[in-house]
Amino acid sequence: MAESKLAVSHIEKFFRIEQEYLQVLDDITLDIPEGAFVSIVGASGCGKSTLIRIIAGLEQPSGGKITLDGKQITKPSLDVGMVFQEARLLPWLSVEKNIDFGISDKSLSKSERAQKVQNLISLTGLNGFAKALPRQLSGGMQQRVAIARGLINTPKVLLLDEPFGALDAFTRMTMQTELLNIWRKEKNTMVLVTHDIDEAIFLSTHIVILSERPGRIKEVIPVELTGQRDRSSSEFLQIRKRVLKSFFNKNEELLEYYL
Repeated sequence: MAESKLAVSHIEKFFRIEQEYLQVLDDITLDIPEGAFVSIVGASGCGKSTLIRIIAGLEQPSGGKITLDGKQITKPSLDVGMVFQEARLLPWLSVEKNIDFGISDKSLSKSERAQKVQNLISLTGLNGFAKALPRQLSGGMQQRVAIARGLINTPKVLLLDEPFGALDAFTRMTMQTELLNIWRKEKNTMVLVTHDIDEAIFLSTHIVILSERPGRIKEVIPVELTGQRDRSSSEFLQIRKRVLKSFFNKNEELLEYYL
């Protein structure tokens, strides 16, 4: 990858379980360019979500460091937004108030806050739902609110931890397209954790493949797709084949099944 804005340097992570230490991540080093869309994939338990929580400042590494524009990340920051698998909306607040709740700049006037919220409501396709409560929204609409809330402070980096994992297949594909459009408009750096290989290819500029625990970087695959991303194109399928080969290179039976 090119010269980075977000740098992951020799990250290690151990968890203490009773009297023993379990290593989850081992020597993760990754340079993420400004404006890139990076997806992290790997088997369950390989440390994907742990890594993204360390980048967010929600977990501390056992070794190594994360820097953004040369400044070390040691705690949550307005420069780094986060979207989780569950929307985690406040059920008693409307869509617009859930988004407004995340605004950190207390110097903004009421009208300025309202304009920021409205801009994100439009960006995330929530027009007409500003006054709705979370229980009145579908799962996909709730995740739109979560993404809007993650963007409200204009973070340099938006982290997404399986944000569409609980959605049905059709809603998930719609949300992937919406997220791709948001990234193209906002030009944030985005880092996504996903189990879905096609989702990673559709959204990403780079795919990072982690090994089984302890998670190590097996390969970083560039996604060089131009224009509208076609899931049935030969270029898309070639990248899919390369990702699958990286996953199952020691299991010919599984590789043959998926290819």
